[in-house]
Amino acid sequence: MRDETSDEPAENAPDLGRPDWPEEFDPLVEDLGAPLSVHRTSPAQAFRRLVYGFAMIGLGAIVNYLWWFAWGGPILIDKFSLLFLFGIPIYGVALIYRSFADRGLWVMVYPTGVLRWQRGTIVSFAWPEIANVTFHRVQADGGLKRLTDSEGELIGAWLPIENHGSRFFGSHVALEREDGVEGVFPSSLEDYGVLAFHIQTRTFTEQYPRMLEAFQAGQRILFGELAIDAMGLHVGRNTLLWSDFGGATIAQAKLVIARSGKWRSWKELRIVDVPFIHLLLSMIEDGRRRGIPTVTDADDEE
Repeated sequence: MRDETSDEPAENAPDLGRPDWPEEFDPLVEDLGAPLSVHRTSPAQAFRRLVYGFAMIGLGAIVNYLWWFAWGGPILIDKFSLLFLFGIPIYGVALIYRSFADRGLWVMVYPTGVLRWQRGTIVSFAWPEIANVTFHRVQADGGLKRLTDSEGELIGAWLPIENHGSRFFGSHVALEREDGVEGVFPSSLEDYGVLAFHIQTRTFTEQYPRMLEAFQAGQRILFGELAIDAMGLHVGRNTLLWSDFGGATIAQAKLVIARSGKWRSWKELRIVDVPFIHLLLSMIEDGRRRGIPTVTDADDEE
């Protein structure tokens, strides 16, 4: 059963009359059948990045000409001037690079995993073999969306990140297999929201039940340098008890953990350093709903 607050993305099931995908996909489709969804780099978005990139390079050239020749330029240059003079064209070059780096990318999603094709190379990521999922350049989380069964138990969760990336560079999801092979899935892919939904809900199915069982058994669950257990949240030697926990959200590409009753956050961690962040937020929400075991005075003193 779908949670009424979920906003689950619609599938983009392809018309398999011979889609315009790479020929390398044909034998895979014959063996595996029709994929759940197919995604390719958006030509329109790539073109926009190229336009913005060349425009910023042109603007940077004009600014530098005016600064050094028309205005003479000051003898001493401060940090703001350096950013103003060289940051604009460098940003433009980065946009152009990103546009070319993402071109020719195709992704196919199956119940068993996801296939990534780019420039003749196919890399597969079976859902059980994914050891790490990280978000990059996600500025906000859009609120955790939940899927529940008929008894109200959490069976899936994801963060709608498709509209919360960097203004020009967008965002991307990075997958890492157990053998260390990595793959990047950028927001320049068409129907990126559907892809992000599949990645998060499928890895939820594989990873979350084991994590929740270990958490309920009193074990400490690691999410990079952040850990959670029945006592609370831990970063290094710093601990935030559940009784003092004021919430966790994503803002400006950071996981912001609030302390109840305080205007300053307890910790701010880069989201790229927090693997499976959708599972972390799910566990916090699910654990608080179920009732996190209280800590004894002896535990507090330790």
